[in-house]
Amino acid sequence: MTTRSRRDRLASWLGRTGMMRPLARLWHAGHDGVVILAYHRVVDTGPEADFPWDIDLVSASSTAFDRQMAEIRRHYHPVGLEEVWRRWSRGRRLPRRAVAVTFDDGFADNATCALPILRRHGIPATVFVSSGYVGSRTPFWFDGLAHWVNTTQAERMTIAGEVWSLTCMDSRRRAGWAALGHLKQLEEPRRQEQLEAWRTEIGEDDELDEGSRPLSRVELQALVEGGISIGSHTVSHPVLSRCDDATLRRELTQSRHDLEAMTGSPVTTLSYPVGGADAHGHRVREAAREAGYRLACAYVPGFNRRRTADRFALRRQRIERYIDHDRFRAMLACPEVFK
Repeated sequence: MTTRSRRDRLASWLGRTGMMRPLARLWHAGHDGVVILAYHRVVDTGPEADFPWDIDLVSASSTAFDRQMAEIRRHYHPVGLEEVWRRWSRGRRLPRRAVAVTFDDGFADNATCALPILRRHGIPATVFVSSGYVGSRTPFWFDGLAHWVNTTQAERMTIAGEVWSLTCMDSRRRAGWAALGHLKQLEEPRRQEQLEAWRTEIGEDDELDEGSRPLSRVELQALVEGGISIGSHTVSHPVLSRCDDATLRRELTQSRHDLEAMTGSPVTTLSYPVGGADAHGHRVREAAREAGYRLACAYVPGFNRRRTADRFALRRQRIERYIDHDRFRAMLACPEVFK
């Protein structure tokens, strides 16, 4: 039995026996801090085998997301990241069972699907936007890669010298994951060069449709008018630790400048693209601080205690489409156990 399956079974047991609520009250009574949730997309995909984009970017269906936001509204205290910074900078505690909702990248469905649900439940949120894609007719590079691999007529592709089969959707998804993992290890601009080489090899062009596209400027403004805070997710979504110093500074400062110009609001929060431990080392965190951000989020699960949290490496619970509702509740109730 895997660690994940043990935790899933435990979460199901807690839900079945009615112990979830007492656990949440007990755990949060002894912990001063905030649970931050990390979403990417809220979208109804239909059969996953027919979904040509990156299925792993789908955090929840609209129905699941609605149920999750109802859970937060009924049993937790939803807060925005600005409130987190405001209180912590003054040495003040957050309300008990504080939960913050965030989104990475800036997909259009954050506005068309997630926003109405957030507003219905009165949940504040932060959408971290890659500014260079706003209003673009080009998909995010990582989602474009998935689309090329999932729809190409080619039967194979070469990744780091190894030939991968593309003969069925399962093999295509495995190849896509391997390709993405390889790209994340490459220095800039080698990553971009490899992307172009694969485009030539598998013979696909960018194809943007309503199934996956970045926010338009109108949709970005709709988020702001709907009470959603906008944070930076850089300009072009590189792995910042793979950038030289000049590129790192430009990605952090230009994205902030562009988003402030688009929204008319200050941009003070940041989410590191990819966001794992090797994507935001000391050099990256210091560059974020120097660029004027107040808080920055990683993509590492866990809980953020007021007195010990690194304000430039805040932990976030990763919400994935395969997480059932009991597991979601457990991730809120006891975040250091259910990651």
